[in-house]
Amino acid sequence: MVRLAVLVAAAILVIGAAVAVIAWLNDDDEPDRSSVALACGAVHRAEPVDVRDPVDVHLMGAAEQFSRAAAVEDKARQPLAEAIEQLANLVFYESRPADSPELRAAVAAVDQQCGATGQDQESLAGQACAVTPTTIATGDVAARDRLIGAAELVSAATAAEPKYARLTGALRDAAGEYGLAMTPAAARRWLDPVHAVCRDLQLEP
Repeated sequence: MVRLAVLVAAAILVIGAAVAVIAWLNDDDEPDRSSVALACGAVHRAEPVDVRDPVDVHLMGAAEQFSRAAAVEDKARQPLAEAIEQLANLVFYESRPADSPELRAAVAAVDQQCGATGQDQESLAGQACAVTPTTIATGDVAARDRLIGAAELVSAATAAEPKYARLTGALRDAAGEYGLAMTPAAARRWLDPVHAVCRDLQLEP
């Protein structure tokens, strides 16, 4: 009876440990690089922020992610978290106009922190150029998200970085046809224009 009780207790401990490990592995509080990139790309917009625009919605989502991350001792990103939250508050809760001094200052603060984390536009566009026909054709969700996310991002940066305008168009086309690109050949047809622009911009990985 004692041995049985010990075995049951041990089993409970093992199961509890396994559940804890799985929960840790699935923890959503740690923001990934794509969230950082989306947030940093969104602040380069030259037009008023629009809650109907996916890029601007990403900004708010990233702000929420960063606020959670800062609470779980993500000290390195805490200044960026605070800057993004301040910008998101001005945009979504206070509805400040795009030309207001407060909003301009908040954008500048986020830009400064983005630079400190190495999230410049060239590195973000480079992420899009790393998507290959094979990864798209095999249903790699992460690759698809990089492609679509980069299309939004590079689009947001176009006003400040005109050289990315062609890449924006190619990415938009490729992202829009992702559902049809079920084979490497079909995917290549849509991604070839993207990689041609990537080569021109010397952004090939």
